Amino acid sequence: MEHRVNKQSERTRRWITQALLKLLRTVPYASISVSDLTREADVSRQSFYRNFESKDAVVSRYLSMIFADYRAAFVREREGLGRRRAVELVFETLYAHKDDVIALVASVPRGTMMLALQDALLDAVAGMESFPKDLSKASDSFGSDMLMYQLGGVSAVVFKWVSNEMPSSPRDMTERLLSVMESVGDGDMVFGRLVEAMGGSAGMATPAA
Repeated sequence: MEHRVNKQSERTRRWITQALLKLLRTVPYASISVSDLTREADVSRQSFYRNFESKDAVVSRYLSMIFADYRAAFVREREGLGRRRAVELVFETLYAHKDDVIALVASVPRGTMMLALQDALLDAVAGMESFPKDLSKASDSFGSDMLMYQLGGVSAVVFKWVSNEMPSSPRDMTERLLSVMESVGDGDMVFGRLVEAMGGSAGMATPAA
């Protein structure tokens, strides 16, 4: 019974997420209401609030789905995976969802989108079984602070790239981001440690629904 309920909840979340992406083609994000989403998804308001706290939570859910793809690709390629490839996978994953991601960035408030993007990326890497626990958001450590600082920079670069409708290739963006990190002295700190720690493990925690 519980399995059927979870499957139904997953379908409902998927329908609502698809409804948001469809509406964004013709309606500004600020003008889309929960009623619009439930009508487009053909679900009740009760079903919406059982699965999402707000419209912004649907955006976060979609980005988490995208970065679940990143995590899966990371694990598939883990052997010999270096820092360069780990960064390139971020851009490649977003590029695979180009039209929808561009539509989101063009319409969703910048603060909402930046926070959702940063959280989705952190959750993706934190879902690896070998993710260092002292780097979690709950950790009060220098390493955790440095990771959040670096993720903020990565998110800002990604946001700018998407805002400009991804004019450069994922490979070019990888070179640019790594050059920036090296120029400000970030290249050999937390990011490198994270890739080294996770690259040797095939394990993944089950992503949140």
